[in-house]
Amino acid sequence: MLSTLRSKIDRKEKRSRRWKRLARAKDRQLRKIRNQIEDFLHKTATRLVNVLHERRTGTVVVGDLTGIRERIKYGDRMNQRLHQWAYSKFKHMLTCKAQLRGWAAQAGLRSLHLTDVSELRAQAQAKWQRLQLPAVLI
Repeated sequence: MLSTLRSKIDRKEKRSRRWKRLARAKDRQLRKIRNQIEDFLHKTATRLVNVLHERRTGTVVVGDLTGIRERIKYGDRMNQRLHQWAYSKFKHMLTCKAQLRGWAAQAGLRSLHLTDVSELRAQAQAKWQRLQLPAVLI
């Protein structure tokens, strides 16, 4: 839909009445998509925090995906899709909703740790080496 509108806009004279009408239609479509994504993220974060609260989970670990496009090469299309992930926005929503549940207020009992997964692997491997247990990939 957006590509159709963009191609129609490109064929019209800039700032003409028809150009403005098509631009408004494109903006409406983009706003609708943004709102749907925002709604989905809110519902998912709320549901996740509620389930974790019901199960009395004390710690939540969220992996850090920054720089993922530079590490893996799937091609232009897949890298573009990876770039469109709303990861940071979801992490922020999860943090805010967890704070509303009182996780940050009760330091020690309930906390939201947003750390890199590789750090956890390193900590786990160090613990296994201290206990002299065979290392298992996480």
